[in-house]
Amino acid sequence: MFPVAEAAYFERFPGRKNAKTEEKKKGNRLDILKKTQEIARYFAPIAAHAHLYHSINAVTLARYYRLSNQPDVPKELNWIINKMVDEVRIKDPKLASLFEPPLDEKEILENKVNNLLFGAKKDSTITKDYIAEFESLLGGGRLSRLVSYKENAIQEMADAVRDVLGVPRRFISDEEAIKLVLDPAYNKLRGEVLTSDHITKLARVKNIPNFTFLVKLSHTADSQAQRQRMSPAARPIFGNVITDDPDYITPNLIKAAGSEAEAKYHSGMEQIWDYRNKLIKLGVPEEFANYLLPNAVAIRYRESVDLLNFMQKDEKRECLNAQSEIAQITVEQRLDIERVHPALKGFFGPPCYLRKSAGITPYCPEGDRYCGVPVWKGLEREADGNLKHPELTIEEATKRRLI
Repeated sequence: MFPVAEAAYFERFPGRKNAKTEEKKKGNRLDILKKTQEIARYFAPIAAHAHLYHSINAVTLARYYRLSNQPDVPKELNWIINKMVDEVRIKDPKLASLFEPPLDEKEILENKVNNLLFGAKKDSTITKDYIAEFESLLGGGRLSRLVSYKENAIQEMADAVRDVLGVPRRFISDEEAIKLVLDPAYNKLRGEVLTSDHITKLARVKNIPNFTFLVKLSHTADSQAQRQRMSPAARPIFGNVITDDPDYITPNLIKAAGSEAEAKYHSGMEQIWDYRNKLIKLGVPEEFANYLLPNAVAIRYRESVDLLNFMQKDEKRECLNAQSEIAQITVEQRLDIERVHPALKGFFGPPCYLRKSAGITPYCPEGDRYCGVPVWKGLEREADGNLKHPELTIEEATKRRLI
C-alpha cells in the first residue's frame, strides 16, 4: 500500500520527488506514512485505546448519568460515567446531590421498543433484510443519496431575502436575491475562515431549504463526521445493525494497491468477523464480542441538514485534506442538491473555490497543509464558456483521489 500512496503523493507534489536534503526526504516519508495510517485505521478494532481530556459542564454530566443505561452505552462507558459522578461527589457533594439517578433499563425507550419488537433475541435475518433494503434505496456504488427536500425552497429563500430587506418582489428578482446571499463574489464573508457568514441576518435565509440524505460510511469516518454537529442524523443502535456477515467499507487506496492487497484486506475482514462470531458461540455477550469489529464496519443512517449548515459542511469537507469517505459523500450530496435546485449550482465548493470567487488570496487558506492540487483552476473558463481545466474540478479530483 505504501508504494501506491507514495506514487499518488508525488503525483500531487512533483516538486518534492527530488528532495535534496535528508530532512526533506524524511518529511515526505512522514507525510506519506500519515496517509497510509489513515487507511490502516480501517483495520484497527473498535477496542483500540483512546486517550483524551473530556471537559463538560454539570448539566451534561447529569444527562449522561440519567441516560447511562441506554442500549448504545457500553458497560465500559457506563462505568466511566459513574466514576465521573463519584469524583463530583467528592469535590462538590451538594452539586452531585442534584443529579437524578439513572433511569431503570426497563424505562429506556430504546430498550422498551427492542423488547416489544424482538423479545429476548433479535432474529439476524431481520437485520440482513434491513441492510438489503437500505442498499437498494442507496443504489450501487454510492455512499449517500438525497431522499427528501422542499420543492419550493428556493422561492421561499428568495422571499426571505425580501423579508429581511423589506422590499417587494418587483424590486428584486429571485435570481438576484439568491446571488446576493450565496455568491462569494458579492458576499465575501463566504470566503473568510471564521465562518462569520453564519451570523448575518441575510445568511439565515439559508435555514429555509432542508435536505434529508441516506448515508453509508465506515465507523472511522462516522466518528469524524459527527464533528459536523449541525448536520444531525438518526444514527443506529450499534448492536441492532450488526450481523454475523462481514459488512464493511473498502478504502480507495486499498483497491488501487492491487488485487493481492485487496484480497488480503477482504480476507482479514472475514477473519475478524469469524473471531467475533466464535466468541459469541462461546458465550461472550455480543456487546463485548463487537469490540473486535474493525473501524471499517459500515454504519447506515439518515442525515438532515439545512442549506446554511450544509454549505459550511460542503466547504470544509470538499477540501482534498478532508477524510476521503466524507469528501465523497459531500460531493454526492452537493450534486444531488444542484440537481433538484439548479439555481444553487455554482455556489458550492471547497475554501479555495470560494476564496477565488471572492478575490481573496491566497486561494488555499491551509498554508503548509495545501493539498497539492490547484482545484480552483477548475473554475476557469474559456471565452466560449467551456472549462479550461475540467480535470481539475473538485468533482474530478475527488473521483481520482487515493490519499
